[in-house]
Amino acid sequence: KVMRFNCFIFDFDGTLAHSEPAYRDAYQHTIRLHTGLEISETEFPDYWNMTPQEVLGRYSDEMLEEMLVSFEEHYYANHHHHLIAYDGIADLLGALNQSGARTAIVSLKPRRAGEIELDITGLRSLIEVSVWGDDVERAKPDPDGVERAMRHFQADPRATLVIGDS
Repeated sequence: KVMRFNCFIFDFDGTLAHSEPAYRDAYQHTIRLHTGLEISETEFPDYWNMTPQEVLGRYSDEMLEEMLVSFEEHYYANHHHHLIAYDGIADLLGALNQSGARTAIVSLKPRRAGEIELDITGLRSLIEVSVWGDDVERAKPDPDGVERAMRHFQADPRATLVIGDS
């Protein structure tokens, strides 16, 4: 028997949107501003599934709160310069929607950023439900966000595909 998926739950960063340059720019700016350190791109590959608190805490515990403020200010002021949907993503989501499939985003990203970035990437109209990291008690990698999206759709787990970059 062929299994047919009718519910597709996507991660946002690194799956639908090429957002690494926006994060890298904000991290480099913040670390340089508060510590004077210049951080190369080679130091960033393992940071993509970490919160800003975890990343910036590696560089300073004492200044963490100030660094988080600087990071957010810089990120929100500049992310629109760096963020794009991957090629073909809008076509894929459009085809899924046309076929009657349900589409959702479950991301570690906070709602404040995610909602803006759906507009920046032009994907808002193609996603039916979004569950952001601060919408659930336990964010990814815990399953709370995926379970919430599935409940919204009343989705059958056997017909649901979760797609992410890690």
